[in-house]
Amino acid sequence: MTPGHDVADTIRGLDLGADDVASRTCAATELRARVSALLRRLAAPRAPEFRVGDLRFDPESRQATRGGHAITLTGREARLLEYLMRNHGRVVTKTMVLDHVWGLGFEGESNLVEVYMSYLRRKIDGPRQPRLLHTIRSIGYMLSADD
Repeated sequence: MTPGHDVADTIRGLDLGADDVASRTCAATELRARVSALLRRLAAPRAPEFRVGDLRFDPESRQATRGGHAITLTGREARLLEYLMRNHGRVVTKTMVLDHVWGLGFEGESNLVEVYMSYLRRKIDGPRQPRLLHTIRSIGYMLSADD
């Protein structure tokens, strides 16, 4: 601790809303490092939470809720839900889903998308809830709060 710098001053500054507190005698290199750290935090804005009806998805934490209840998702299910939510109200084809969720040029089982849509549908469309995940026959899928 530097002379003249009191712990109570640091606590008071943090309680008043400061992100960091440095003493007046801190080295110029330390001050530059602190400013750089703050600027990095400001430069990376938080991704917005997606909402479709009562379904919520936070792309940073990969947490989903429906009607306030947490939904446990695998990594692939989270990527699939994020892609559908980014495109809510629009039909996405099986090829589009494969390209964006599994990667360009993926050559897997022909029913892979259907299987994961089924997993996701069971998790987000409960038996007594309005459906959000719709199959558009012979075209693809759409996430929408409107039937």
